[in-house]
Amino acid sequence: VHTSAIAIVGSRRCTTYGIEQTNYFSSEITQSDLTIISGGARGIDAASHRSALRHNGDTVAVLGSGLSVVYPPEHESLYNEIVAEGGALISEFPCHRPPQPAYFPRRNRIVSGLSSAVLVIEAARRSGALITARIAVEEHGRHAFAVPGRIGDNASAGCLQCIKDGWLE
Repeated sequence: VHTSAIAIVGSRRCTTYGIEQTNYFSSEITQSDLTIISGGARGIDAASHRSALRHNGDTVAVLGSGLSVVYPPEHESLYNEIVAEGGALISEFPCHRPPQPAYFPRRNRIVSGLSSAVLVIEAARRSGALITARIAVEEHGRHAFAVPGRIGDNASAGCLQCIKDGWLE
């Protein structure tokens, strides 16, 4: 795994547009020889990991559970592929610890801390992806960027609001 990494985060309930943008940015990032860090969640996170693998890039999934607990369960093959292709799964939790809601903001802090910058692809107004971006900016002194998304689309409402408020680029 390379030392320079970009986090790609976003909605678990993403749109086709969000997946397209994730594939585009993941391709560009991996071609720049940067590692993609994300949280292994459904939606944008999984799309970023899959795209990195498809483009022969490095990717790291930061889990909100112990390493021997596959969450979400449908990502078992994705996690196996990440490891098989030389990426990594990491967690601060004991191996058999199941996921709990309070663990995901802690996971987001690690995603931000491991990354040089955070890119939010899609995020509603209340979103874990925005938590990750805010941690990057306020606690880690990193840059955070957002794909604007479509006006009036709830999937991008958080990105648009943060850009308007001036704390996401």
